[in-house]
Amino acid sequence: MNYLFLDTSSFLVCGLLNSSFEWVEYIETDVVKSSGQVHGLIDDIMKRHDIPWCELSGFIVSSGPGSYTGMRVGEGIAQILELDNLPIFSFYHFEILMMSNIKGVWVSEAFKQEYFYFDSESEKSELLNLESLMLKISQRDDVYALNESVRGVDYLFNSTSKMLQSNSAQLFSDVVKRQQRREPFYYRPENVEFTLRPKKGKTA
Repeated sequence: MNYLFLDTSSFLVCGLLNSSFEWVEYIETDVVKSSGQVHGLIDDIMKRHDIPWCELSGFIVSSGPGSYTGMRVGEGIAQILELDNLPIFSFYHFEILMMSNIKGVWVSEAFKQEYFYFDSESEKSELLNLESLMLKISQRDDVYALNESVRGVDYLFNSTSKMLQSNSAQLFSDVVKRQQRREPFYYRPENVEFTLRPKKGKTA
């Protein structure tokens, strides 16, 4: 039995895992707007390995952190498959540190000139501007991000994406064993993320 993996939190990433949670195929793209390509990519993987949907053991999806647009794609597909009674499992990228027993920090771009900063020891997160972020990470060597670079930050990060590729058996078996299902993690609440401007001639 196989598990399908999908991550649309940053770039479009898709993969197929065997029953031991080892990669059968892993595809990492540079596609940011995943909605136009995700269905074709999933269909290609399923056909290439001749796996019908009814034989999947489950669907593992990244629940972020990520943008509203990216997160809606992955979560939307998860909810559709959930209606068909396919088991759904999900995790946050920064949880990879705790699942790997690593005391460090995880960083990602949170847009609006802010950066998401998570400390795995205290399990607390905050949004920082670039100056504050650099003060926190400049003297550390235990700083992680999804990939080795984060836009706007002059720093070489340890990659949790690479950890996910090389240590999939431990990480995914843990997520599935605990029946872990996370809610989508956005950087800010909706009322902060989306500011509605009053129409001309009207006051807020």
